[in-house]
Amino acid sequence: MASFNKFILQILLAIIMLAIAMLSNGKAQLIPPKVTVQIINDLPQPQDLTLHCKDKHHDLGEHTLKVGEMFHFRFRPNMFEKFTLYFCSFVWPSSPSLHRFDIYDQERDSCKLCTWKIREKGACTYDEGGEEDESVIVDAGKSSTVVLVLRKLAMVSGVGRLSPRVP
Repeated sequence: MASFNKFILQILLAIIMLAIAMLSNGKAQLIPPKVTVQIINDLPQPQDLTLHCKDKHHDLGEHTLKVGEMFHFRFRPNMFEKFTLYFCSFVWPSSPSLHRFDIYDQERDSCKLCTWKIREKGACTYDEGGEEDESVIVDAGKSSTVVLVLRKLAMVSGVGRLSPRVP
């Protein structure tokens, strides 16, 4: 009887491993792949970009980038629900007010390599076809500014987080 139970357990384990392998080859994965976020200072010369990024559990500290320099970080998104969110604040000499932007939102972003260029008019990323997707960095001092953004970046709120839902 003990060998029969062991055989059943081995069969169940094989079925579970097969199901995991099948899910990993499709869109659904048991463990999501790591994501790399790159932030590039694309401001006009000679402006340094000071940024400070964090999520609910990790503070990545303050960094200053010269024009053309890049800051990057890696993480694994939440595997149970899509609520991983990294947000950054930015400041530069020609616009000394604090700007905020959700640099990675698991509900909005599907990239494994998310590259953002920070410009005076906003943050710019590229879609899979190589075309620019632009968003606007909203001044933190404005309380109810909402800007509709085309393509995958849906709404920006001056005091809240980006929301991918468009009414």
